[in-house]
Amino acid sequence: MLDWLQANSTVIQLVFTAAMVAVWVLYLQIFLTSIRRQKRPNIVISCGAGSGMDARILVSNLGFEPIFIVDVIMTVWTSEQEHRTVVTDRSELSPEQLARPTEATNQGPLKTGEYTDMGSFREFVERVRQSDHVDLDGKVEGMDIKVIGTTAAQSRLIAAEREFALTGEGRDERLRPTRVVTTQVRSGRGRRRLRRELHERLQPPSS
Repeated sequence: MLDWLQANSTVIQLVFTAAMVAVWVLYLQIFLTSIRRQKRPNIVISCGAGSGMDARILVSNLGFEPIFIVDVIMTVWTSEQEHRTVVTDRSELSPEQLARPTEATNQGPLKTGEYTDMGSFREFVERVRQSDHVDLDGKVEGMDIKVIGTTAAQSRLIAAEREFALTGEGRDERLRPTRVVTTQVRSGRGRRRLRRELHERLQPPSS
């Protein structure tokens, strides 16, 4: 046995070295994957501080880096139609209600671990009406909120969206999310769709 080990010591050493390199490469891969996951933005959209259409839309940054909210897009479904528009600016507030100009918009930075109150669902629906001068016929049945942002570390768009269903009427009116967690838009295809959508909204309306 000793003679065989001595005769094949070079081969054994090469195999041992290769195994050690493989282990270190595996550890490095796990470490880099962990770092990438930690740096992933994580935006949470929730509702609270009220019930029904008067519930507040709360957006939290649970990522490890600050984000800048670029735009907020809302889709409203009624019993008769669907309408989608940008609702970033707080058009329901008059200049007299603003303590400072930055309160007129939901754009702005959001530090890690912080949240912002974007307004009530009722106010968001009113923004949709005022923004595109549309009449939302029929009873509101559901809404989709999409928050688009960017980070300092990544020169690309990030986004999250969550859908809410409205049930009941009057005092029995309830608003609930249709999914347990907020959907994060992280794929390349999803980001390209976001960029295309924002670019289209920058174009002047056709006459």
